[in-house]
Amino acid sequence: MIIFSLILTSEAAMREIISRNLAPAWLDKLRPAGRAEVEKVYESRLKTNTEVTKLDCLMIHDLLALLYECTAILEKLDFTRTQFKKWKEKLCRLRNTLAHGGGLLHAEPDPLRAIQLFEDVRGFAEKTTRLVDTDAAGG
Repeated sequence: MIIFSLILTSEAAMREIISRNLAPAWLDKLRPAGRAEVEKVYESRLKTNTEVTKLDCLMIHDLLALLYECTAILEKLDFTRTQFKKWKEKLCRLRNTLAHGGGLLHAEPDPLRAIQLFEDVRGFAEKTTRLVDTDAAGG
């Protein structure tokens, strides 16, 4: 649960980073299937009177794809573009495993690598959150 919470925290931070860096054109940067998925989720949530924005309807793979478009942000997060592509795959796989009832060791069976993955997720959540906080403070 802790690692899933860290991923959800980084998702919230990524939404804010995307809003600040790509707005209002972020939706246009998605692949057509991604745009259609956002529209579908958005319409569904509106029908249940959920107060939501389209940005709230992004799935993690699209959040990470949009973050990839923010080259300066990737540098602040200490990623090269190649490193970030690998991170995207790893984080999406982990999040999907956790969201469907699996655990960290289901996503990464080797205990030492699982510990490192936990640390990587924690670091990513801290960096993205710190970036949002720093930008909000005008730094």
